[in-house]
Amino acid sequence: MHVRVLIERHIKEGREKEALDHILEMREAVTKHPGYVSGETLTDNDDPRTIIIVSTWHALQEWNHWEASEEHRRLSSSIEPMLEEPAEVRVFVNPWDALHEE
Repeated sequence: MHVRVLIERHIKEGREKEALDHILEMREAVTKHPGYVSGETLTDNDDPRTIIIVSTWHALQEWNHWEASEEHRRLSSSIEPMLEEPAEVRVFVNPWDALHEE
């Protein structure tokens, strides 16, 4: 069952370029992690300091392994000083797949 992970970050004014550089570094690292399928980075058309990352994973366990990894913690902590508030992470699954697992 594939899962989609949505990460929303609100960047401090004046830190957009620096934050995007760090997000790009994280994106390059995650593409090498087992279970990663794809991802995209989007900015809010009305507020370019709001950045959304949507990634697709083969399985929830693979996302959980990445999120718990030392590499993820290191890269996330490098972005945190540029954020207005902590990142919001939400994990989504196909509801029909979830029903079949019960």
